[in-house]
Amino acid sequence: MARSFRTDPPRHVAERRGRKDEDGLVAIPRIVERKPRPGDVHPIPKYIMRVVLQVVPVEFVYSLARVELRARKGEVGFPWAEYRPDERIVIVYSIPEDEYTLEAISPAEQGSMQTYGAEISRGQDGYVVRWTNPESRAVWFAFTVLYHELGHHYDMQYRTRRAPSRGRRSEEAFADQKARHILAQLQRGRRESRQSK
Repeated sequence: MARSFRTDPPRHVAERRGRKDEDGLVAIPRIVERKPRPGDVHPIPKYIMRVVLQVVPVEFVYSLARVELRARKGEVGFPWAEYRPDERIVIVYSIPEDEYTLEAISPAEQGSMQTYGAEISRGQDGYVVRWTNPESRAVWFAFTVLYHELGHHYDMQYRTRRAPSRGRRSEEAFADQKARHILAQLQRGRRESRQSK
């Protein structure tokens, strides 16, 4: 009986077909850093982005053309980042360096930001968010924002392997689920490396 590659798990497909680096590992996508908006910074600097992409399971970066760090166009968080399926790129937008105000924030988002060290207070125009540690801010953006967008890329990359989405809401839920999946795999890998020592 002939073997069908169509049923291979996404990880095996990515490892077999992905562009390789000089060590023979699946190469991470190109990272393009553009100038942030005046007074802004990139929440995940390029040197951290490179490390973040190297530890993500290969099936989430396979065939991703690039990750761009760009200046935000408007209000902070609208959007934090986006995935463009036609170009196969993830764009992460800049944010103000010191603090910013969000008109509204969900309890879940507020809780996750505070878990990573953000100080959030109620201001006149909304919620004032202040990050005391740039590394913690980068980790929150990677785990919450970037991994969500990689979930969208995964969804588009392997869409023929599952039932089609039933609208934008389920696409967002799927991307959130995949972001949690990436985190779980990273935590499992960390535990296994600790146990092997």
